[in-house]
Amino acid sequence: MWWTRSYKLVILKNGDQVPVMNIGPIKYDPISYVFRRELAKSNKVFDLLEKLREIKSSQQVIKLEAEDKCDIFIESEITKVSGYFDEFEPFEIPTEEMVKLVEEWYQFLTYFEGANIPGIIPWNRKEDLIIVPKTAVKEEYLKDYPA
Repeated sequence: MWWTRSYKLVILKNGDQVPVMNIGPIKYDPISYVFRRELAKSNKVFDLLEKLREIKSSQQVIKLEAEDKCDIFIESEITKVSGYFDEFEPFEIPTEEMVKLVEEWYQFLTYFEGANIPGIIPWNRKEDLIIVPKTAVKEEYLKDYPA
């Protein structure tokens, strides 16, 4: 299946950091609505991944909702995406592709939440970390860092 995915942070004027997913072609972008709010935290995505691993061996259906945008129904082989208010045509994708998307999103969130993006202190680490000007740091501590 051909589609593109990108994961990024949007920094709001008040300093809030919002992890965002974009999917293209635009036909598939409604999937990204589901990954806002609750599924923008790695622990919630981890729980979803656990459920997705179990879905292959069961006949259960996982339902994800994006408030007033769409519903996603994940079955063992096919994932169905349906919208509200005729905003877009319903479509299906292989569940295998949906699982890959969730895994990539989880990797991005753990990278972000682990403070692995230079210059960004994630919401969950603000108590532990600060950013200071290089002039406030002793030279000996900077020797291993690029100028």
